[in-house]
Amino acid sequence: MNDNCSKTVNIDYSKTASYCLLLILVLTFFTFSSSLGYDFIWDDKIFTNNVATLSAQTFIEPYYVDLRETTQLNYFRPLSRLSFIVDQILWKDMPSGFHLTNILLHCLNVWLIYLFFRKMKIERILSLIGCALFATHPLVIQPVCWISGRTDTLCATFALASLICFLQCCRKPTIFYGLMTLTTLSFSLLTKEMAVSLPLIFLLIFLRSGKRDKKYLTILLVLAFMVLTAYLGIRFQVVDSNTANLSIRPQGMTALIATSSKIFLHYIKQFVLPQPVVEYDHSDFICKTFDTSQLVYIGGFAFILGLSIYTFFKDKEVITSILPLALFTTYIPISNFFPFYPPVADRFAYILHIFFIGSVIHLISKIPLKAKHLKYSGVVICICVFIYGSWYIKSNSYAYKNNIKLFSKMIEQSPNHRLGYLALSSILLDEGGRENTERAKQCLKKTLNIPRPGKGPYYYSTLLVKNDEHEAAIKVLKDILDKNTLYKEFYLAQLVSLLCEQKQYKKALSTMKELPDDLKKTSIYESLEIELLLLTGKWAIAINKSKNFLKKYDEETSSINVRINLARAYSKLKERDKALKLIRINASHRHGTDHEVKVLGDFLARGKQKQEALLVYDSLLPPGPVKDKGTQLIILHQASRYFAAGFSDKAEELWKQAITGPLQFAKTYSALALLLLQKGKREEALIYLNKCILCKDGTKAHEIAADILKKSILKEKFEVTTSDLEELTESDQNFVNLVAQLAKK
Repeated sequence: MNDNCSKTVNIDYSKTASYCLLLILVLTFFTFSSSLGYDFIWDDKIFTNNVATLSAQTFIEPYYVDLRETTQLNYFRPLSRLSFIVDQILWKDMPSGFHLTNILLHCLNVWLIYLFFRKMKIERILSLIGCALFATHPLVIQPVCWISGRTDTLCATFALASLICFLQCCRKPTIFYGLMTLTTLSFSLLTKEMAVSLPLIFLLIFLRSGKRDKKYLTILLVLAFMVLTAYLGIRFQVVDSNTANLSIRPQGMTALIATSSKIFLHYIKQFVLPQPVVEYDHSDFICKTFDTSQLVYIGGFAFILGLSIYTFFKDKEVITSILPLALFTTYIPISNFFPFYPPVADRFAYILHIFFIGSVIHLISKIPLKAKHLKYSGVVICICVFIYGSWYIKSNSYAYKNNIKLFSKMIEQSPNHRLGYLALSSILLDEGGRENTERAKQCLKKTLNIPRPGKGPYYYSTLLVKNDEHEAAIKVLKDILDKNTLYKEFYLAQLVSLLCEQKQYKKALSTMKELPDDLKKTSIYESLEIELLLLTGKWAIAINKSKNFLKKYDEETSSINVRINLARAYSKLKERDKALKLIRINASHRHGTDHEVKVLGDFLARGKQKQEALLVYDSLLPPGPVKDKGTQLIILHQASRYFAAGFSDKAEELWKQAITGPLQFAKTYSALALLLLQKGKREEALIYLNKCILCKDGTKAHEIAADILKKSILKEKFEVTTSDLEELTESDQNFVNLVAQLAKK
């Protein structure tokens, strides 16, 4: 009887835990389901556009974050790119499909966290608490609701899978799980750089793996570090090492340690008292130079690190003792020892959060059995936190609905961060309309009063110019030059350019003389001064200053502008040889571009050196197939030059190359047809005349010309009548008559 009763009250904890986990996953999906209606925002279009073609380049090219003012890192994340390619193929341009992938990945991670904690020998109830706390923590809003944040969720998926497989190898070594450990480790590395800490966590687990097959685990560990080494070797080959954002680099090792400590403590605070921020102003975290107040951050960091090391060595028999130290290991890739932008972001803490929760669970597991009721009180608290997290996410994730909401929220949270102002104003101007334009103008105006306005004042002055408020625009540029801000040389060039547009050359010169002394010592100042002297007709002074300038700054980019201005002065003075010499130097200068080469070609073409000009223009012709409109137009212009110079064979070759491009112009086909007619190739000319008819700019003249040529080929009689030409423009009439004349030959 008693046995039967005991059986009836026996609970299948495994099945109950499975139901609880399923409920957590369903509620997590429901919590984030509102993001299915959100749009592409911020960097999303960069990562999701033009990726539908799967090729080898997917795995060997870096991709960029491109919408900020500052220099960006190249990222080598081929599997992240591959996931966007798959979504693009499945969902086309539907953002809901991309968001669905993000939500499913997050739910998968919640399940994997439960499995990971169970493999770490954490009891079921604590494992459920851990994955529930992670599932709806406010800090996961950004990586889940922002499509581009997928790099963190996907990296976490492979990282957790790799840890689970390695733990399984510690329990029961098999070749299958060993291969799976290395494969998922590789996938995690190829998704995001954060995974570089995984082999170190493997090492910590290895040190707590007991007396099992150490030889097998040692080999597996060595192979894991070999995979890491191979990845780093490939990454440094692919990624440009010069893209580090040194402008946010702390000065000195002590300041660097203080910065890393401050960022770490910020993440810990966010885990406990979360206040998600769309984008942080890096100046709030970067310690440019060391001061004694930063000892607080270093001390706090050192205390927690010391406690983690103590826990690791004290609890040698407990595998969860590695979790606090693993928290620090995971922090290494985002500690800002390598400067990148942004230095702090909520999405970076996605994986870090897992080990923080694990560390807390390890501390909870140390509660003695007599106080076990405290653990069940913890369950109630966890449920409350889970519900609060769900409500918070439902209420606050709207910031990721569209770009206007996103950047408005960014400005609200970080009023001194220029990015929000610049991005929001750009979006409002793109949408158009008087109301949006005025709102964008007010948005940019606010950048005048923030510590680091960037190029905000420039965009504001541009809007003022469009509204014919030139004096106000000049004042904005002068005021920003008086402040101690970045981009001073840029603003100096804009101010002079604006004054020159107003033909206020003398005012520009006098304004420059009123600028701070530090600006007057720059090469850009001297370069602009020379240009203004020429514009005001002070040839002798300008020439003398130009010569002195080139002695000092010959290798700088600004020397190109000085040389071209000096060449103009020599041309005015009829000293063409001196001018040509300067233009040739520009064309071969190490900072020279295609523009300088074209200037040389134009200068030669205006003189008697036509053939040399053609050779110079030839150097601008791009190799390979014609893939874009710009390339096509360059080739078309060169074909026209060769035709005008009487080189019909070369002109024919270039025209035939040009018509393979994306632009289909009837004028191009008709020019090629006339050339072929002159060379007696009537059948081939007819092909291109027929193509003229199919072009958007094709006219009735092309139909008449094609009909004339067809009759000529068939040796039928043809005659151009007045009625045929009366509806045509004069140029079209001339074209038809020319085709008729050539067809009779």
